[in-house]
Formats: sequence, structure tokens, C-alpha cells
Amino acid sequence: MPVEIEAKMRLDNEPAMIAVLQQRGAVSVGEFLETNTFYDTKNRSLLANDSGLRLRIAKNLATGQERYIITHKGPNLPGQLKMRPETELEVASATDAESLLNQLGFMRRLRFQKRRHSWTLDDCQIELDRLPILGNFIEIEGPSESAVMRTRANLGLSHCPLVKKGYATMVSRLLEDQGVTRNLGLVFADGTL
Repeated sequence: MPVEIEAKMRLDNEPAMIAVLQQRGAVSVGEFLETNTFYDTKNRSLLANDSGLRLRIAKNLATGQERYIITHKGPNLPGQLKMRPETELEVASATDAESLLNQLGFMRRLRFQKRRHSWTLDDCQIELDRLPILGNFIEIEGPSESAVMRTRANLGLSHCPLVKKGYATMVSRLLEDQGVTRNLGLVFADGTL
């Protein structure tokens, strides 16, 4: 089973990081508006097992084209970086995917949006993410811990603390702190779900 290996850090200055990426020869893959919907069973069995099931709609902001991706993430593995077993499947329709998940006993638990600027550098993928209220982050994902840490150092980020929590966990906690009892999620002021 494939394993996602990533370093996530808070990002204070996105334009400065874009300049660093360009100086290092990173290639921009595109900018996207992602709507992430997380599902679980009625008794929240996935959450209890430190797993997640997500349907992502990724809209390319330049072309308007959308991709629909179902992702299952397994429990976190030990290590300095965030590592989890991950299986992804691209599907033709978000509506059909949601219908199938519902028929299998999974219900929508959380939804949030993020704006993502994707880059590649060496053998790693770099994501500059902006989430409502939570702010800006950078993720570096690669084939090994050493590749991710090498790219992190190359971008001058070795001093930045690692964030091991996933966005879904951060959004859930934020909503709980705000007293939101229904996990409706977070969206951008100009975006609708």
C-alpha cells in the first residue's frame, strides 16, 4: 500500500516562498480551489481507527476543469514526518461518488475548502495552501523522509516547526472551539459549497 510522506509547516509569507521556489527551479503545476468532504460511519469507526475517507473536488482556477478524487488514509505511522498509508481513486462524478459512499454507510461529517498552488521540485511535490481562518501552510510530499527533508532544507525551511495534524483535524477543532455543533466546515467568502 502506498504511504504518504509529508512535511507540513505554517507559511508566513507566500509571495516570498513563491520567489524561493522559482529561484530553486520549481515548476508550477497550477492553482486550484479544493473542496474536501470527509465521510465516516454513523458510529465514527474511521475516526476511532485514526483513518479518514475523503472526496475532493479540485477545480483548476485557470481552466475551470474539475477532478474528483476519493482518498482513504490509514493510521499515522511513527516518525518525524507525517506518514500514513494512502489509497486514491479518481472518479468521473462527485455526485455519483457521494451516492455510492452513502449507500455503503458513510455519511458526510466535515467539509472545508482550501486554495492550493501546486509545484514540483526535484522528486517532491510542494503545495502552498490557504485555508479560511486557519491561514497559510506549505506541504512537501516526496518518496522518502530523506527526499522531503532535503527539499525542506533547500527551501530554507529547516527551522520551521513541523505540523503533524491534518487539515481535517485542525478544522474540526476550530469548529469545536467556536461552539459549532454541526460540522458544516469552512469556505472562502467568495466560494460556495
